[in-house]
Amino acid sequence: MSGGYMKIKDMRTTLLTVPCTNDPFLSQARKRRSAAFIEIITDTEYIGIGETYAGYSFPEAVPVIVDFFKPILIGQGVDNIAQLWNRMYRCGNFWCRVGLGTAVLSGIEAALWDLKGKLLACLFTNCSEDASTMHCSVMLRAVQVITRKNNWHRK
Repeated sequence: MSGGYMKIKDMRTTLLTVPCTNDPFLSQARKRRSAAFIEIITDTEYIGIGETYAGYSFPEAVPVIVDFFKPILIGQGVDNIAQLWNRMYRCGNFWCRVGLGTAVLSGIEAALWDLKGKLLACLFTNCSEDASTMHCSVMLRAVQVITRKNNWHRK
């Protein structure tokens, strides 16, 4: 699997939490904003970075899940992201089908694509030679809210 590609040496998680601003789209009960970034360190100078949506709601759980997947990825190359994703998904088969597990898995996958993009010196949108199937569901209301938020932040 590793071919001539860089090999994964380590993984780490960075959690960020700050007080909420006066953003009208956040609920009154929410007093902080959080984010979780997953870094994949290789045996080269490249580090892949991915963000998981799980960092927004439950950032403290992200490092534990990343640590679960770490032994599966250490020593592997990033030449076949779909195969790595399938290995991680199958290893978390009983708890990673939906929810928090898949949210963190998507952040790891984003970091892998970031690495591959850096290696191939191309933009993510151009690196689709072995793209894995992506699952996305967006409701019309969500699109409307995102559009309003973007317009509000551009002011």
